[in-house]
Amino acid sequence: MVDLNLLFTSNQTPEFTDYLETLRLQGNNLGQSFNQSFVSTINATYTYTDDPYGQIKKGNYLRLSLESGGTTLNLFPNNRIGFLSQIFGDTLQFFKFLRVNADYRKYILIGNRNKSSFAYRINTGLAYSYGQGRNLPYEKNFFVGGPSSIRAWRPRTLGPGSDTTTIRLDKPGSILLEASAEYRFKIFRFLGDYYINGAFFVDAGNVWRFDGQNTEGVTGSEFQFNRFYKEIAVGTGFGIRADLSFFVLRLDWALKVIDPSQDEGNRWVLFRDKSNFRGNAREGGFSNPLVLNFGIGYPF
Repeated sequence: MVDLNLLFTSNQTPEFTDYLETLRLQGNNLGQSFNQSFVSTINATYTYTDDPYGQIKKGNYLRLSLESGGTTLNLFPNNRIGFLSQIFGDTLQFFKFLRVNADYRKYILIGNRNKSSFAYRINTGLAYSYGQGRNLPYEKNFFVGGPSSIRAWRPRTLGPGSDTTTIRLDKPGSILLEASAEYRFKIFRFLGDYYINGAFFVDAGNVWRFDGQNTEGVTGSEFQFNRFYKEIAVGTGFGIRADLSFFVLRLDWALKVIDPSQDEGNRWVLFRDKSNFRGNAREGGFSNPLVLNFGIGYPF
């Protein structure tokens, strides 16, 4: 599959431009999404599942995706496509990158009456930019945190690495490693064939960046073999799900267990002391709040 995108924005207010610059200094490259850009990609996806017709209850699920951005630009000198540069000038931004993602899930029924099950997921990815400024298109980054990721963190707010910046917007990364495990069980049936189900879960993972790739002003964000395992965030919690057969409504409550943004040796935050539930400048509020996530469908 081939995608071609031409991005063009104008009439940015000075206040908005200053805001984007503030984000850049904090390691967020959202501002590039408002530059004149040409993004061309070639991508392929392979999916294997034991149950292609519905919500898988037992077995395996595997999704592999590979994407190459700016591949056709290698055929042109100086990263320029003539007619586009003539229209938009030399400010037109081009991207070259490779992105791969592997998502594996396993579902195991427990007992003969199918009242409980165990499910786990391993999701990994890598996005490497070798083009202009070594930056990725914003939407090609990886993000963690939220209802279908590491649920003890708000959506897209975990990482990268052991970074401690107080940025409130998304925290993108180029390297993804996350895993989740759930014990799922039926609580009671209502209105015939509908169920209220419960789940205990543990989530772990983080995102990182390549050394020198958009790491300005973001301490501890680069991936290092001698420390990445110390920057794995862990959260745990309990969920209630209303299984209405044709869709599932989900509420998950989660707490942080290991927070890599804390000082090394002090990252275990689950019930560490009472200050966990008082104000903390890094989080702009509670350092370990009970996070409520609402979702439709199972997280994986």
